[in-house]
Amino acid sequence: MKTWQKIVTTSFALTTAAFSLACGPDDPPDTSPDLFRVAVSGLSGGSLLSVYGDARTGRAYLAGGYVGVDPSRLEGRPAGRLLVYRPPGNFLTVCTADAVLWWTAPVDGVAWAAGERGRVVRYREGEGCEVVPTGLNLPEGEPTFWGFTQVGNETWFVGGSALPTGPKGVLVRYDGSTFSRVEVPPEARDVNLYKISSRSNGELVVVGERGVSFRLRAASRR
Repeated sequence: MKTWQKIVTTSFALTTAAFSLACGPDDPPDTSPDLFRVAVSGLSGGSLLSVYGDARTGRAYLAGGYVGVDPSRLEGRPAGRLLVYRPPGNFLTVCTADAVLWWTAPVDGVAWAAGERGRVVRYREGEGCEVVPTGLNLPEGEPTFWGFTQVGNETWFVGGSALPTGPKGVLVRYDGSTFSRVEVPPEARDVNLYKISSRSNGELVVVGERGVSFRLRAASRR
């Protein structure tokens, strides 16, 4: 049984934007005239591309890197990194990578990040950072993972490549031990897939280039 159910065409254009963390050293009350404040500006290390917050700990995790920069110009500096924001106002690089990290989100309650060259990293408080090997060997080359999300005990990655000859329509399932590429609908096989999200009923929705979106229903993912 195919894992996808239906193509839904959309009229919106999907873009990926850099995020800046708008919070200050002290959380102001809602009545403050200065509710939004820039926490940091000009932080070295390239662009910040993704962020998520942990309401339980008050921390935030940010991922990014030197987008579009020739590696020879980095002079040994890492191309990508994952940072943690710890109140009040401390930013700490906890992971570095040899590729730009485009997305960060929690998996099993800990921070993960993924990006170019198929890189996936994981950060555990008190244990440090580690590379998560995918074991993938796509014939078209290394993919860029632009998004991922966890549903139950599965984590789903979407991506493609900025190169015209690179892999397209990349959908990868991680079951907690193994990464495997999953078939996508014909309309999505030659486009980049940018983001994936879950709905309350466990259904997954994927969006990408050319207004393509499709759904993966829980019953069909087995």
